[in-house]
Amino acid sequence: MVSRALIRHVRSGWLPVGLVMLSALVGGCGAVAEPAGELRIMTHVDHEFRVVWECLLEAFQAEGFSPERAPIATDGGYIESSFKPLKVDPITRRESALRLRAQVSRDGDEYEVRLAASRFEREAGARHWSWVGRDNGLSDRIYDRFDEAVNKRYRR
Repeated sequence: MVSRALIRHVRSGWLPVGLVMLSALVGGCGAVAEPAGELRIMTHVDHEFRVVWECLLEAFQAEGFSPERAPIATDGGYIESSFKPLKVDPITRRESALRLRAQVSRDGDEYEVRLAASRFEREAGARHWSWVGRDNGLSDRIYDRFDEAVNKRYRR
């Protein structure tokens, strides 16, 4: 039998709000995204948006990253890769991984490409990753791959 207090909380709206807050706390423990400032300007290009977008996807895939989310509009969008596991430290039982995020947006007559190449860690078997820092080497490789893809299309 359902108690009257429970029914009163459901009708008042407090129970659903409380459950959502509790699930956010439990589900979000240890999950830390990249700071907003990590999405840094990689380059400005004056090519068609579709070309910029495809070259960015090629650069991600050439480094072994698959896009997890890639909502696209007519003149902008963002790409977020899935986590690419690197190793598990058997002593500390910590896993490390890399992830890429990119944003393409119109900037006057050009497109601005922003990139965050980040390193993450978590307890082995845990669900959520914690941001550790920027990976400059990966960022440089993505830029080089992007540049190669653009040059391949335009044969500069």
